[in-house]
Amino acid sequence: MKRLLPVLLAVCALMYQPASANSVDDASAKLAAQLQKAYARAGAQDIAVGDFMTVNIPRSTFGAYLTEALTDALKSKPSTKIIDQQRVDDVLEKRGFSFNTPFDFGVLDEISQDIYRSAQDTPTSYCYGAIKESGDDIKISVRLIHAMTGAEIAAASVTFPSDETTDRLLGKPIRVRKPAKPDTVVVVKERIVEKYVGKSADTQPPSTGGTAGFKIQGFVVTLKKCSFSGNELVFAFIATNENDITKTLSMERAQVVDVEGNISRCHQMSVGSKREGTYFRSDFASNVPVKVGLAFDGLSPKMTVVKALQVTVQGQEFVLRDVVIEGE
Repeated sequence: MKRLLPVLLAVCALMYQPASANSVDDASAKLAAQLQKAYARAGAQDIAVGDFMTVNIPRSTFGAYLTEALTDALKSKPSTKIIDQQRVDDVLEKRGFSFNTPFDFGVLDEISQDIYRSAQDTPTSYCYGAIKESGDDIKISVRLIHAMTGAEIAAASVTFPSDETTDRLLGKPIRVRKPAKPDTVVVVKERIVEKYVGKSADTQPPSTGGTAGFKIQGFVVTLKKCSFSGNELVFAFIATNENDITKTLSMERAQVVDVEGNISRCHQMSVGSKREGTYFRSDFASNVPVKVGLAFDGLSPKMTVVKALQVTVQGQEFVLRDVVIEGE
């Protein structure tokens, strides 16, 4: 029994060890600490977290995961209040607004008013940033800007080796690596990577045949043509509601990645002959094919192939890869 006692104590110690944060949670905790150290001198902050651009990463799953991780890390800091993320996302999506494209900082006042009407909280600052993959490293950079003036309150960045978590968030095969040296981390919250990984999928042609496309919730969306129309690159789809009743189809967050890794966001969607904004929600009658278009500008007319088209349909992200651009 005396020999067993040390073994039992060791097992119990392992059982009651706090869970380790994964690399992205750890990075988020460090970013939050850097920001808080800088903005503590600027007083309390009611922070609205914006978008995270992915550089050289042709999917946005990583950004969605990071937003939650960083939000929870910031919540744990003194003098910080995080405004309801879903309401902030809804306002930014309805306006088709991104912090990662050129914009007039004067528009922030209007966005802040929309957020107040939705969440009953007015942001004093906005937090957003970028994620970049460089070799085996991941770099995350973050800015905190004043909601009225757009002036920078604080900035932070962290670089860390990719690991199993980042492989899964990037949709890559999980590589075998040497065990990393243990690091002291602050566990903010247990997060399930699958919650985000399950949202994205490299898309195969739908079972009904035809060219590339996707199928979700009884809708079949098939790409018919990708071509330049004047200065715009246009993706022409046919969407069919195969349900027995009228259903609503939503589409948002569309962007293309060229062969050099440059990202261009959709500036206009269309349903039938109706032009929409950067997203749409529309009712589709049962078994009536409808034209759906995505238009992008600012792309080189010499392009012959799109490396990736990312688009969110019914809340799920789909990726079409190596799409050939046809002649007009």
